[in-house]
Amino acid sequence: MNLLAHAYLGFDDPELIAGQIAGDFVKGRDLSAYPGAIGHGIRMHRQLDAWTDRQPAFRRSCGRISVRRRRVAGILVDLLYDHSLARSWSDYSRHELDHYAGHVYRSLAQHGVSLPDEMAAFIRRSPRIGLLEGYREQAGLERAILHIAGRFSKPDIFDGAIEEVMRIVPQIDEDFAEFFPTAIKQALKLAPNSHKLTVFGESSGKPQQIKRAIR
Repeated sequence: MNLLAHAYLGFDDPELIAGQIAGDFVKGRDLSAYPGAIGHGIRMHRQLDAWTDRQPAFRRSCGRISVRRRRVAGILVDLLYDHSLARSWSDYSRHELDHYAGHVYRSLAQHGVSLPDEMAAFIRRSPRIGLLEGYREQAGLERAILHIAGRFSKPDIFDGAIEEVMRIVPQIDEDFAEFFPTAIKQALKLAPNSHKLTVFGESSGKPQQIKRAIR
């Protein structure tokens, strides 16, 4: 999973959300520097990534990526799943995606002093470019692919990737609709005090949006 899905699976806990996002930045097994729910969110991020790799729907999605890009298929599917989530957002939240994205940005800023120094630029930049809400559009997906390609010594493996993945969006959407309700259930098993968790904007444990998403 990628940023938007991980944030959602931090539910309505700002520290858990911050930890879920920080999972892409923190290396190593020692999480003693990260207090409370932030550390738990980092662990959840790792546990959910390992769990995701074993799921039939995710494996099926990876198999839809061409052989020449199979080495980065998991990365591309992670990004595509955020694209699917952003476009089907009303299935998982009563609130607009833009409103939710603002909540995530505020959560990161609120807990920035407890997060890795490497996240400072990310925390400043994300709301400015509309990172999370941008996944609704092809342009946002392409921006994410180009950003990741820039980290590779041989980025040409991503050449033409946006055109390829856009052709399989309908199939990826079907895979995601099968996958994400099970991911919510798994996150609830891993989260602390899961009986008290809500999705953004809800007011009581296991609210209607969660019930509908996982039924």
